[in-house]
Amino acid sequence: MKKHVLFTGALAFGLMGISEAQISIGQYGMVSGGNEVTISTDTIAPAGLKITESGPAQTWDYSNFQADVDNDLYFKPAQWTPYAANFPNATTAEVLGSDQYLYYQQDADGMNILGVTQDADGDGNVDMIRFVDELEALKFILEYGDQHQDTGLIRLVIPGDGIQFDSAVYTQLIDYSYVVDAYGMMTTPYGSFNSLRLKIEQATVDSLWVYPVLGDPILQDASVSASREYEWYSNDPGSRYLVFEAYVDEQDSIIAGSYLKEAPRVGLEELTKSKITTYPNPAADQLVMEFSSEEAEGSIEIYDLTGRLVHTENVQGNRIQLDVSSFEQGFYTYRFVDEIENVNSMGKFLIQR
Repeated sequence: MKKHVLFTGALAFGLMGISEAQISIGQYGMVSGGNEVTISTDTIAPAGLKITESGPAQTWDYSNFQADVDNDLYFKPAQWTPYAANFPNATTAEVLGSDQYLYYQQDADGMNILGVTQDADGDGNVDMIRFVDELEALKFILEYGDQHQDTGLIRLVIPGDGIQFDSAVYTQLIDYSYVVDAYGMMTTPYGSFNSLRLKIEQATVDSLWVYPVLGDPILQDASVSASREYEWYSNDPGSRYLVFEAYVDEQDSIIAGSYLKEAPRVGLEELTKSKITTYPNPAADQLVMEFSSEEAEGSIEIYDLTGRLVHTENVQGNRIQLDVSSFEQGFYTYRFVDEIENVNSMGKFLIQR
């Protein structure tokens, strides 16, 4: 139902303060690597709902939406994915499927969509689909009244057989904009949240050019599409993701809606090539890591939940003790990289004082 670029993926935004006053959205406190989110979708909205006027101090009650479908979204630190080297500036990757990842970079200035991996041409190989011009999907800090517009360009070259055609080139040009047109209290089946509303508009031009072995290129296919939707985000610690998303028709009547089902979870699958035991967990000042291998050799890399590398520790033997007294409270993820640069184990721990 929702088309962003070549893929369907959610953009995770970070949020900050709670009251009925206007809120701000910044880099930290967002869903990122190591988190899981469940989004519920009502594919047929209750009758008669329309987008209300823009402005401050609004009230929205969408508590009567009912879930037809639940979708679990998984986020990893970009460095933990097999194609991270192709997206060196990425901080987070959303898992879209087998060998399918949406890569983006988030920092103090905003969030950029970098690209996606998938088998785009059906040949059984994973394609690295990068934005030639990166799409800036969000600018921080976000407040009521803000406006933003950007364009992104994807270009994918598909090799030919050398007989019928030399190659084909698929391009997708995206014109993307939003305005923060309202703030107020949003009520969903999950709860009530002080929220900002974003009115998002997107136009997409898809083209497929075929280059014969001899002769001029041929425009094989072209299409233009446009969409508009509304998204609400909250500063509430129990959200840390979109609170509600409304799909609308040309008259701004709501035809379907998605909402956050529950608070985002910290969930990270563990690799078991080299099992690591961490204790105490939660930790306050010292953290011990014990390796199942008697002579583990490599390094431990520790990341915060924004995907930022905060510590690296060399490993020689089967046990290390880390001084974590300077770490801020919260969840951290780690990976063990062996001497030949293979990721052999992943996990998480909590700093709590």
